[in-house]
Amino acid sequence: MWLRLPPGSPRPTPSAPIPERLLLGSLLFKAVALALREVPELNGFWLDGAFRPSADIHLGVAIALRGGGLLAPALLQADLASVADLNSRLTDLV
Repeated sequence: MWLRLPPGSPRPTPSAPIPERLLLGSLLFKAVALALREVPELNGFWLDGAFRPSADIHLGVAIALRGGGLLAPALLQADLASVADLNSRLTDLV
């Protein structure tokens, strides 16, 4: 199961340093990526007024800037990444 940690891996706790804490968003993005793999009709982009399906699953993340503005980086190949990898990428973004 994709949610289980490998045997012997450390268990994140609330007292762990922030970079080691598991973000709820990591689980959400992994679930969305796996759902898009199961329902590929929902995975794609718009080009010239038409929907184009995509074989790759990239998830956009909206991040509000403190001084105003919005960034929208992408988590590439999100369906192939582990929850720990997605967590690390998200921690780097925020």
